[in-house]
Amino acid sequence: MGFSGLNKKNLNYTDEQVREINFEALCLWYERFPQYKNRDFFITGESYAGMYIPFLAEKIVTEQGLHPYISLKGIMIGNPVLVTGWEERKKLMYKYLLNHNLFPRSEFAKYSDCFSNIKPLSKLNDVQCE
Repeated sequence: MGFSGLNKKNLNYTDEQVREINFEALCLWYERFPQYKNRDFFITGESYAGMYIPFLAEKIVTEQGLHPYISLKGIMIGNPVLVTGWEERKKLMYKYLLNHNLFPRSEFAKYSDCFSNIKPLSKLNDVQCE
């Protein structure tokens, strides 16, 4: 994010790779600012942070013996993405709509075909519903 530039052409990373990169950055930050070692540490984020924060927290906990100065006290994620597959997200969206009375159950059956054709946001223009 921000205005940083990259010289790499391949920007495809797995969550595990991002965990390692974030952990390395955190360790380097503590080297640069040692006055913050052993202070309570919380990881916060929103949206896709629901995927990478748990990975990073797990890494901190498993590496605690090598990096005891990272005093992880908790994580907080607002409006998190917790599943990666579009089909799973779509199912959760339907459940949310129904359970929060944002779409009447009596009408849901009429539009179930339309809902089954929902595409990710990048493809919404392709969806035709009557």
